[in-house]
Amino acid sequence: MRYPSPEEIQTLKSRGYDRTLLDERASRERWDAVCELREQIRAAFRGVSLGRGVGLRQGCALDDWQPPEVCQQRREDDEKDDWGRICSEDLFRYECMSFLDAEGFRFHLPAYMLDDLDGGGAASVVRHLTDFSILGTTRLELLSGSQRDAVCAFLNFMRDDPDHFRDRDAIDAAMDSYWRVPIPEENQEGEQAVAPNRSLPPTLKSTSSVRGSED
Repeated sequence: MRYPSPEEIQTLKSRGYDRTLLDERASRERWDAVCELREQIRAAFRGVSLGRGVGLRQGCALDDWQPPEVCQQRREDDEKDDWGRICSEDLFRYECMSFLDAEGFRFHLPAYMLDDLDGGGAASVVRHLTDFSILGTTRLELLSGSQRDAVCAFLNFMRDDPDHFRDRDAIDAAMDSYWRVPIPEENQEGEQAVAPNRSLPPTLKSTSSVRGSED
């Protein structure tokens, strides 16, 4: 999914693209909402680093059951300081969201959300933010209050997107059971804050865990 700018819409229309579809996607209000959401995501995750978390290449090595020394070697080539430098091509090539730990997930999440908004389609970000049946919510618990707000805004935006109509029930369930649940005050500020564990309804508890590795 990608929302073109008003200028791009006019160019597409002049080339004969379907006017009805373009008008639906090109509403000024929707375009402004995309721009505002991008800025909210960037602001909420500004300054977040990978820390000791799992990187993209390292995650792919874990997915391939590579030995620890290979996983560590792959990590050396991972971006660790600025998630904004991670390009869409790398997100697609090294897609490994299921193998990211809490620090790794927090670091890469804004890149994945922005990539989804730009139509990159590197990963099913919505599914990873709404389906807790396999991986649970442990890797989400490092998110600060402002970061959770950005995720909620992203999910609400996707809920109203025609391309995500099949995800609406899952988004509603996740919002009610997890994302709208208040978090402790100590995790409201600070991008590197750690939130204590929160319990979930039995149907949303993790049934398996992801392989980990030593840093």
